Amino acid sequence: MTRLNLLAAIVLLLLSSCQPKTYFQICKVSSPLETNSEGFYSFNNSQIDIKYNFWSEGGIFEFIITNISNEIITVDLSKSFFIKNGLAFDYYLNRTTKYSSSVSSSQSSSISRTIFGTYNKFGKKIPGSMSQSFSDNLGSHNSKSISFGEKMSLIIPPHSSKIIAEYSIMKKHYRDCDLYESPSKDEESFLTFTQDNSPASIVNYLTYTIGNNPIEQIIKNEFYISQISNQNYDATKIQVKIGCESDWSMEKIEDFKNSAPNEFYIEYTPVSQNKDKTNVTKNGKRVHQKSFNRPENVADPIYDRTPIKKD
Repeated sequence: MTRLNLLAAIVLLLLSSCQPKTYFQICKVSSPLETNSEGFYSFNNSQIDIKYNFWSEGGIFEFIITNISNEIITVDLSKSFFIKNGLAFDYYLNRTTKYSSSVSSSQSSSISRTIFGTYNKFGKKIPGSMSQSFSDNLGSHNSKSISFGEKMSLIIPPHSSKIIAEYSIMKKHYRDCDLYESPSKDEESFLTFTQDNSPASIVNYLTYTIGNNPIEQIIKNEFYISQISNQNYDATKIQVKIGCESDWSMEKIEDFKNSAPNEFYIEYTPVSQNKDKTNVTKNGKRVHQKSFNRPENVADPIYDRTPIKKD
């Protein structure tokens, strides 16, 4: 090895060692609701079926409402709320969405059309979009815009579904002196919580009517974070192939080894922290374990209790 190559190798080694290491915090969500065969928390009655899937960065509070009746269901968003730690946040935000398009003689124009074949987190087929571009000398420039105001009601036809995804359960990673932030690949550090002392307690409060019946019906589904686990990046991620098996150029991407609809993750870079000398062994791993017993009404000074709205 030449002196130049040796110097380059040393520089690369120093740069890689200086880069902050990434970890993942896996948060488990519990609920009085039962899970269905696919692992989703599910609520249903004779009129409506609701499934929840939280697996995302920061725990996007996403749920799909299915009208299983033969009449139209109307969800009143102005009377429906995402409630976190006792603070209510509106599903109806009175927003305006603006769409604009333009065509000119010196620019390319585009045509978009709807295609099908994409599936969301609940296994439902959803429309995608495909764009085609062309160039034309039109000799003029035209533009137009259309604005749409947010509706106060969510109308769901019979035997169809709509999805709501507005807020995050917890966007910043949870820190506690008893929760070790830098576990190795063979370690796991976690805290457990009850519904009374959980860092995030959620109520999904929905108001709806069915058909021409003016009587409002209320749904209140409750959730709370029951466990927070810090894990090493290498213990969490795995290389997987995507594409058709017949495709010789299948792409490799990183994905989570394990995922579940009742969990979510937060990527973080730890602050320097000493290891707890007391640990136990679980499934061949050293585990930093503690049940969380902070007295009620005592705030955690390093936890931001303000709900984070989805960007």
